[in-house]
Order: sequence, then structure tokens, then C-alpha cells
Amino acid sequence: MFLWGNLENAMDMYRYFYLILPFICFCGTLSAFTGFSFSDVRSKGMGEADVASVSFGNPSGLSFAGKRIISLSYENRYEIKELSTIGATMMYPNKLLDVGVRLSRFGYEYYHETSVGASVSRKLVSGFALGIRFDYLNVYVAGSEAKKYFYTVDAGIQWQMDKKLTVGFMVNNPVGASMNTGEKSPVIFRFGIQYLILPNVVAVGEFDQASDKNSRLKTGLEYSPAEHLFFRFGVSGKPFVPTFGIGYLFKSTRFDLSVKNHSTLGLSTAVELAYLF
Repeated sequence: MFLWGNLENAMDMYRYFYLILPFICFCGTLSAFTGFSFSDVRSKGMGEADVASVSFGNPSGLSFAGKRIISLSYENRYEIKELSTIGATMMYPNKLLDVGVRLSRFGYEYYHETSVGASVSRKLVSGFALGIRFDYLNVYVAGSEAKKYFYTVDAGIQWQMDKKLTVGFMVNNPVGASMNTGEKSPVIFRFGIQYLILPNVVAVGEFDQASDKNSRLKTGLEYSPAEHLFFRFGVSGKPFVPTFGIGYLFKSTRFDLSVKNHSTLGLSTAVELAYLF
């Protein structure tokens, strides 16, 4: 009876694994085959448009961070705990060279992806910065002896044209690198702007073009009705995905939450806690 009970549990585990495998493959594609996703939770609430924002998404944004930032984040995709991502980010602007590191782990014990991004950035002239990020991804699949890993670089620029307008441009995987198993990863071109409409309203827009997919447009707004409180709205497509976010800054601690709704797969939520110093 004991052996039979363990066998039933094992069978249930593998049935469950194969049930969610299509979702794992879909989400794994987001990181392994369409460029690493380094959007912070603030940007996720604004349609994930971050190429012209101060975030880890565009490595050149490090030069405009102003403060050093350490953050922890958690994202749950489609309300399935096995499709969750835990991340830690450090952004360290300084007089010599602005640097940043992000570590993240997606998945669960039978399938997971571990990614590392290390960025360096530098202001070349006032208001104009160039950044480069070095990326590494390792994929683990239970029962598979083959090791899957991926190395590439991303390059980006940001130009603060004036106090209201910032323009950003970057290329993910410009070298056309592939997984060690031969699976292709596309080159992605991203162009975006951030514009201060009012002292308490910021608009962002971004256009993405991947070498193996159709183009995608992302837009978002951030509205601050009171000091240290932020509401965010956005949309990205295709497919059409609305997003919502909220943020609160208390002294040196910032809390951000975002929600997005995929019409087929459902809700994804993300939270982030950051310390600024």
C-alpha cells in the first residue's frame, strides 16, 4: 500500500507537470527567445514601456538613476505559482562608471530558468548616456542531461533632450546569439519616449520590432495625485494586454505593484520593494 501510494503521487506529479508544460514553454519563450525581460514593476504597470525610463530595462538608464537602488521583486504569471519569477536588482550610479546587476529565477523545481544581467553605463555628454548589458541564461529541465544556456549582450542609449522629453533606443541581442543547443534568439530593436505632460503626469511610449515577429506598441501613463503616491495605466499589443499599477514612496523605501490581464491566459501580478540611498 505504501509503494502504491507513492506511485500514485508520482504519477499525479508528472500529469501536473505535463499539464503546465505548454505554459512553461510560452513563458520561457519570453526570456530565452525574445530577449531577456528586465522590466521593473513600475514599468510593468505602464505597458512595460521602459526603454526611455530610468530602469534596468535599458542599461543606459543607470546614468540617470540619481540614487543607488537595491530592490527585490516577485511576479506571478497567470495565477500559477510554478510560473513565478523572483528577482533582485542593484543599480549603483557613481562618478566613475554606472553599474547594475540583476539576478532572477523563473519556474519551479522541475523546470526553472536562472538569468543574470550585468550592466555598465556612462554619460558621454550632458543628458546623453550609452549603456551595455551582458546577459546569461541557464535552463534546467528535470530528467534532461543536456545543459541549455545562452550568452548575449544588449546595447542602449538615452537622451534627455530637455526637462520634459527623454528618448531611448536599444538593441537586444545585436550579435544574433543562439542557445548552445542551436535554438535561435531574435534581434530586437526598441525605440521609445518619455514625456512630462504635467508636473504630476508622465507619458511613455515604445515601439518594438523583433527579427522573427511582428512589431509591438506599448504605451502608458503615470499620475501622481499626491506626493509619493503614483497610479499607473498602460496597454501593450499584440495581443492586447491592459496593465495597471500603483506605487508609494515612503522616505527611502518604495513599494510598487502591477497587474496585467492577458485575454487568454488571465491575470499576472508583480510586486517590488526597493531601497534608495
